[in-house]
Amino acid sequence: MDSGRKNRAPVKRWYHNTTFPLGRVMDGDRDRLDAGGLAGLVPARPGPPRAHKLTDEVVAFARGRLASDPTLRSADLVELITERFGVRVHCRSIQRALARAATPQEEGDR
Repeated sequence: MDSGRKNRAPVKRWYHNTTFPLGRVMDGDRDRLDAGGLAGLVPARPGPPRAHKLTDEVVAFARGRLASDPTLRSADLVELITERFGVRVHCRSIQRALARAATPQEEGDR
């Protein structure tokens, strides 16, 4: 399998000349390599790109409950969120979402 471009080594030979073993050239590898370079060959993170259950509305609810009762633990918030919104989230996810909401974000940071 060669790259199909002039002045470039065949992809197969390039794979075998790297400093770490990449194994066989698989279907789609050349496309990912051309599109993203070496970083394009690294598998993407599994799962959703963000906390999809913790919408702005859910985080605002959690912040409001904490403001009215600062003794609430994140485990308590899990139950309150489940009762109110019907979604089950992990207590650590709530802690991370509240920490993100507490830090001001600059324009274009998302």
